[in-house]
Amino acid sequence: MVFNSNKPKKFLRSLACKVSEVIMEDHIETDSDSSHSSQKQKFESFKKSIRTSASKVGESVSKAGAYASKAGKELGKSVGKSVSKSVSSSVTKVGKSVGSSLNESVKFVKDVKKSKAAKPAKPAKLAKPANTAKPAKSIKYAKLAHTVSGIFSSKKDYSKNSLERKTQDSELKKYVGLRSLTNPLWCLYGMRVSVVILSIFGLFMVFSSSSVTMITYGIAPWGQGVNQTMYCVLGLIGYIFASRLPVTVYRRYVAVIYIISVIAQFLTFVPGLRREVNGNAGWIAFGPMTLQPAEITKLALCIWLPVALIAAKQAYERVQMRAYIPVAAGLGVSLLLVIAGKDLGTALIIILIALIAFYLGGFPTKWLVGSIFIACIMVALLVLTSQNRMRRILATLHGCDAKSAKGVCFQAIHAQYAMASGGLLGVGIGNSREKWNYLPYAHNDFIFAIIGEEMGFLVAAAVILLYVIIGWCILSSALKAKSQFISITLMCIATWIVGQGLVNILVVVQILPVMGVPMPFVSAGGSSLVMCLVAIGVADGLMRSNPQLTISK
Repeated sequence: MVFNSNKPKKFLRSLACKVSEVIMEDHIETDSDSSHSSQKQKFESFKKSIRTSASKVGESVSKAGAYASKAGKELGKSVGKSVSKSVSSSVTKVGKSVGSSLNESVKFVKDVKKSKAAKPAKPAKLAKPANTAKPAKSIKYAKLAHTVSGIFSSKKDYSKNSLERKTQDSELKKYVGLRSLTNPLWCLYGMRVSVVILSIFGLFMVFSSSSVTMITYGIAPWGQGVNQTMYCVLGLIGYIFASRLPVTVYRRYVAVIYIISVIAQFLTFVPGLRREVNGNAGWIAFGPMTLQPAEITKLALCIWLPVALIAAKQAYERVQMRAYIPVAAGLGVSLLLVIAGKDLGTALIIILIALIAFYLGGFPTKWLVGSIFIACIMVALLVLTSQNRMRRILATLHGCDAKSAKGVCFQAIHAQYAMASGGLLGVGIGNSREKWNYLPYAHNDFIFAIIGEEMGFLVAAAVILLYVIIGWCILSSALKAKSQFISITLMCIATWIVGQGLVNILVVVQILPVMGVPMPFVSAGGSSLVMCLVAIGVADGLMRSNPQLTISK
């Protein structure tokens, strides 16, 4: 049905013309001074015409209104149907597009969470839809997809940290029963606690064992204990600093560390700085303070040898044994400088560290056996060329006679007296009799004898157990390390700390000849205490790089 709007307009125009004609006629008649009756008749006829016209206009308007209402209803129905169809189709399309965008974004986020990639994809790099025929829709709903993916990506770090924490907890919960002995978390804190106990216990024992000697030298009885405390604080600062350094720092500056150790060891031959004690010229003096560079050399080799051996192994396929020439030369320089200072005990510890490093670094077996044979020949020559060393070895092998009781066997015999008089529980701290100048260097190399005398067998066994715990914890972490550098370095540090402690104990109980090797963390000596604590700090940092102990922050 079509509505024609011209018909009502024509009718209204004709009605207006008639009304104007009647008004004009009435105006003319009033001006002509006609009679009153004729005017009344005309007025009546005018009223009738007005009424008839008004009735006609009303009918026309009502007809037009009815016609317009019908037209409006028809138009509303047609327009409503078309509008509802277009709106419903548009809403349906929009809903489908939004739903597909949401599904794609949610699926993308789920794939990112499930993937094992180290860096998940950013929301800005979402894949484009396959249907490129309607780019307007993809642009229209791109913001919605980015918003949804942004909501999930904002929680990405928190969910990743939570997932890693749950993974770490689940991994650590596997260590039950005997397997708990290899728990990396227990090993880390076991090593820390053992080192702290040994260091604090060593402060008390140094004060107890050195008080009489200090009085003999005219020094305050607590002088050595105060110095040891200062070195312990300095060593703990070094421990904290070394434990916070990342692994890459050691590998990057390993050459600098090695060069510093060589220069420090070379200073022991500079007149004015060189200081000799009982024939051992391994110290340098800076005023009242002395330093033993050999302790720095031990730590430097524990870090430098793994890096050098790994690089040499990679070059072995190209140049064969020539790849190991720089490693052997570097080790030889450090070793010869220590031996030239007449410190055979420290040289033996360095050789032991080197053998472990070469074995774990993949050095060819036949050459390793030959190197051990050459090292034994060198040590034998050094022993045979020194009467003092030869007498010590013979006294250990054949026992001490009356002639050597006051000579080379004097320390060993009085160390046995101290251990024997201690018994199970000891004579009490501070009550040692051998420290009254009967046992030379009671606070240095033979402090374990004073421990056995004053604290007894139980405490002496506990000290040995603490060294075993340190060695076991470092060894367990080294076996779990994914980096060969970390594994070899940890093994070298464990060999140094535990091996040197074991050698010191075996010397005291007269299984090995006297070597002048201090007891780590316990014996008096600033250089040894500081460098041992720094070495444990290095081990602490390497152990914490274990993936089971690492949480992304």
